[in-house]
Amino acid sequence: GAGALIQLITPAIESYVKAHNRKVALAKCLRIFLAIDRHRLSVEDQITADTLSLPVEVLLDPFTGDSLVIEHRKESDNHQEGWWIYSVIDDGMDNGGAFEEGKDWGLSPPKLPQKALGQEATNSSDDSNPALGDPK
Repeated sequence: GAGALIQLITPAIESYVKAHNRKVALAKCLRIFLAIDRHRLSVEDQITADTLSLPVEVLLDPFTGDSLVIEHRKESDNHQEGWWIYSVIDDGMDNGGAFEEGKDWGLSPPKLPQKALGQEATNSSDDSNPALGDPK
């Protein structure tokens, strides 16, 4: 009957809604990041819809209806200094920006690995070394 059909399609609908909300959250995070950059806001500035020139709805987490997490963090072992903007997604808990574990969803500044900087760029100014990105 109808009850069996609902049981069959409910997981698919829930999965679609979660995927859709993740995409909406990421788009909102990107809009906020771009607005912070456009207005050249600093850590001291209060981040509001008015200071960002954005509609209030853009700052709301599509999973919870509360504000997205917007924090400026110092450099760590894993990331460069910069803005962290993210959704707490469907568990509703702020897990500190645990994107890799899938507990939060959004944007953070990456920290470049030492290999990307190249030994030549950090240890020597000798022009005989290959340029960044060139194979050795």
